Amino acid sequence: MSQVEQQSPINPTENHALNASGPTEVQKTSSDPIAQHDAENRREQSPQKTHSCTPEEEAAIREQVEKAFEARKEYITKECMEAKKRLDMNCTNIDDLDAYTIALCLNERPPTLELLHLGANKLTGEGLKIITSSLGLHVNMRELYLGKDHILVV
Repeated sequence: MSQVEQQSPINPTENHALNASGPTEVQKTSSDPIAQHDAENRREQSPQKTHSCTPEEEAAIREQVEKAFEARKEYITKECMEAKKRLDMNCTNIDDLDAYTIALCLNERPPTLELLHLGANKLTGEGLKIITSSLGLHVNMRELYLGKDHILVV
């Protein structure tokens, strides 16, 4: 008899794999609801790891976030103000917070914009509303490109 035939019967509620030395347990899936409940309770009761920062660490993190936010705002403002007829913001990871910066720039720049490309970003319907509310001055606007973004406007 081969090694596989000598092994004990395989429990149908457990997943097994065969290797050279016979069946080995890969993952147990219990059909016992009490065992499942107990396992879920153990996961929920495990202590949550909390991380506390010193005031100095918190201030340093806050400063890094503020610098990153300011750099992002400067980049978007520069792109928006330097664009002539076409503003291409495709694949720039803009989100609803960036939409405010874009809207302010669109209101401040000369009304020459014809194309606005916003595809492949993280905008939601709210961000889109913010941006489109500032397009009224741009009477030559022909195209608002959203690409394959799935934006739900309610």
